[in-house]
Amino acid sequence: MRSSSSERGKGEPQRRSKSKEPRTEIVPLAEDGPDTYEALAEATSKSSLLDRFNTAFHEALQNRRGANRRRPGSASGIGAGEHVTADDLAIRRAQYVTPRKMTIPEGVIVDGSLSSPAETEIDGRIQGDVFVEAPLALGANALVSGKIQAAKCEVKGLVEGKVECSGDLVLSESGRLKADVLAGKSFTAAGRIDGDVICGGVLHVCSTAQITGDIRAKQIVIEEGAQVNGRCSMSSNPQQGAASETPMDSKPSEEQ
Repeated sequence: MRSSSSERGKGEPQRRSKSKEPRTEIVPLAEDGPDTYEALAEATSKSSLLDRFNTAFHEALQNRRGANRRRPGSASGIGAGEHVTADDLAIRRAQYVTPRKMTIPEGVIVDGSLSSPAETEIDGRIQGDVFVEAPLALGANALVSGKIQAAKCEVKGLVEGKVECSGDLVLSESGRLKADVLAGKSFTAAGRIDGDVICGGVLHVCSTAQITGDIRAKQIVIEEGAQVNGRCSMSSNPQQGAASETPMDSKPSEEQ
């Protein structure tokens, strides 16, 4: 009896191991697909074909976007399908537009400084400094409350700050300057000046001019009837105040 029980005990583990063997074979590899070299090669070729198609599609899409961004011969460089803001459009156009002329019409008030690389005409009011790299024209109704720097300048209005002109300067009969004046070349004065005048070339004082201040120029021409209240001196280099000066007192001419 003991031998039979021991034999049964020995046989039970064998039956259990046999019962576990079907569980390990429940999900065979054959159900998922053939685990062969040909099957793996076929699956790899399909995935590589899709990858190549996807890569080619994205490259074509990027090339098309690049062509729309910048077309040859297009000044603005804006494609048909590209979305841009108004600021971007203005900046791109400014890169290809040559400035021609700036105009400040009568009745317009600019609160601040004004800078322009092009020819400028002012008939309004500027409450600040004016910097112009080209000729500047101030109309009869123009008013500038700051200093002026320009290449060439013609003044018919009122300037309450210093005027510096690297080229020729013209003050019309209706013009008035209420500060010092510096002209690099010639200066023709027919209006009123309340300040000192320095001219690197010929200073022509017209008969209608009224100057209250000292005058220093390379050459001075004063017409009969002009009023100059100050000292007049001629120098080869007026801007640096050369030693060879010929001061003289000038009195207002008598009105006829």
